[in-house]
Amino acid sequence: MFDLKNYIIGMVCMGLLTLFDRSIISYLKKYKSSKQRKDIY
Repeated sequence: MFDLKNYIIGMVCMGLLTLFDRSIISYLKKYKSSKQRKDIY
């Protein structure tokens, strides 16, 4: 039971981390694209 609990907690943490990473990457892409547009115009 304890091992299963740890496994579930680990899976949840991994899922949250992947979602967090994706949001950061998308935010950085938007920031870079907006910065490039400012430089162009």
